[in-house]
This record gives sequence, C-alpha cells and structure tokens, in this order.
Amino acid sequence: MKKKLLLAAVFCALVLAPVSAKSLKTTIKEHTYTDADFNLGLEVGTTEGISAKYVVNKKLTMAGSVGFNVLNDKTIDISAYSMTELYAFELDDRDDLHVFGGVGGIANIASDGNTFALTPLANLGLEWGLNDNMPIDFYFRVFPGYRIVFNNDSSMKSQVVVGACLGAYWRFI
Repeated sequence: MKKKLLLAAVFCALVLAPVSAKSLKTTIKEHTYTDADFNLGLEVGTTEGISAKYVVNKKLTMAGSVGFNVLNDKTIDISAYSMTELYAFELDDRDDLHVFGGVGGIANIASDGNTFALTPLANLGLEWGLNDNMPIDFYFRVFPGYRIVFNNDSSMKSQVVVGACLGAYWRFI
C-alpha cells in the first residue's frame, strides 16, 4: 500500500512540476520554446531519461540525453546529436510542425556491464509541440547508423542499424 501511494505521489509530481514550471516561465518571459536558449526535461522515446536541448538559433539545435533503454536491450544510453530544421509547417498561425535532420551518436552500456556499444547515426524526423502552456513536444525519428559493440572478452562486432521511434519530450526549463 505504501509503495502504491509513493508511486502515485511521484507520478503526480512528474506531471505537475513541468506544467507549473512552464506556466511560471511563460509569465516571466514572453517567448516561445524555439526562442529559448536552453531546455531541460524528461524524454520517452529515444531513451527514457533526462534530456537537454540548446537552441543555437531558429534553425540549429544541439541536444543530448542520459537514460535507460528498457524496451530493447536494457542499457544505459548517453546520446548527443544536432538537429537542423529543414522545413516548418504553420499550424494555428505558428511554426508548429518541424521537419528536421541531423547527425549524432549514442553510447550504450549494458546493465550487466559486459558490453559497450557506440553508434554514430543520422536522424530525420518530425517534431510537434502542443502549445506554450503545455510544454510537451512529440516526435517521430528515423535513424540509420553503424553500431560497434565491444565485449568484455576483447571481441568486437559491428552492424548497420536502422531504427525508428515515436517519443515525447517534456520540458521543465
């Protein structure tokens, strides 16, 4: 019973904290997400963890995340990539739906500590933000890459990979 209450309290905090932080930011600064220099939040999709984005200008964004990949191979993932806006569709008098492309990489550390993998990759995708009061962005990414796996026994294997994910990025800051 105590575990269920604690889990419910943590879930409520995760839901309410970003919404209240974003509404406070909106009242202090009168700008949209794409005009902000730095964003920090939770990400579910590429990895399940904490993600940061630095908007260099309207066309270029640098991003990184640290989290867990619980769906595929139960690894700890560290990723970094750049995104360049290729095209923006206007929805509701704003540029809401962005087509982006970029390059980056992911490092995977197995939960048992026996393997380590590096994957340089390219990505192409769509990103759609709800609105200024609800700080959630949804995205779809396709990312071809080349994965190199290093094992504890000094063996190495490599393979071409193509992945796709549907995810969400919940901005706190």
